[in-house]
Amino acid sequence: MSEAWCDWRVVGGYRVVYCREWKHLEEPLLGLGNETVGKRVITYTIPPDTVRFPKGRSITTCPGATPWCRLKCYAKNPAKRISWPKNVSKYASNLVLFFEVGPERFAELLVEKIKRVQRRYNMLKIVRVHVAGDFFSDEYVEAFRIVAESLPDYQFYAYTRSWLIPELVPSLERLKRLSNFVIYASTDPDTGPPPPGWLEACCVDTKYKPGFKPYTKTIRCRGEVADLYCEDCKICIYGRASVHWEKII
Repeated sequence: MSEAWCDWRVVGGYRVVYCREWKHLEEPLLGLGNETVGKRVITYTIPPDTVRFPKGRSITTCPGATPWCRLKCYAKNPAKRISWPKNVSKYASNLVLFFEVGPERFAELLVEKIKRVQRRYNMLKIVRVHVAGDFFSDEYVEAFRIVAESLPDYQFYAYTRSWLIPELVPSLERLKRLSNFVIYASTDPDTGPPPPGWLEACCVDTKYKPGFKPYTKTIRCRGEVADLYCEDCKICIYGRASVHWEKII
């Protein structure tokens, strides 16, 4: 099946993804790098924040999104390619595929697609999870645990605000205990400090909140100060330090 066509609507002052149909591709869609991670890092994405389907179906893909997050969302920026309706439509098919086949089958399909893409395009064995979207349920987190355990020679990394949802924290804790899956607690002026023992990835927006600083000890993203891709820096990929960004979209 082909993906359902999506577009944007403004609801309550924020952009919301609207899909006209409930369809999915036959396998997960992966990206071949981007302007931030580099050209050889595999990326996986679902639509950001809230996705509304026909007949009243609505899925919150970023349950921990804050007002700041919704206002500044990278994936909703019209200047970014990820925001194009055609791309969002394809990412929506990843979401629908998960619900249609279930977490275990979805994990199997994702494992096979990652291996195939890595071999075909000579990509690094590194996967950036959620260029947009986030961990939205225990079953979804469990799917990625299966994927990471099935690919022990691959390195996975993700930034999440789902730590703000108490019922998701135990499954996220299990996932981040895997040696090949690094998870950062995304923070901003509205989140408050990350959970104890978590790496922090902070967006420092002093225009939104004057004088705001990261909640823990961080270093500034090397991509902002040295014009490096994630694949060159690797600090976040291997969880070597908490980080912050000062260039806010």
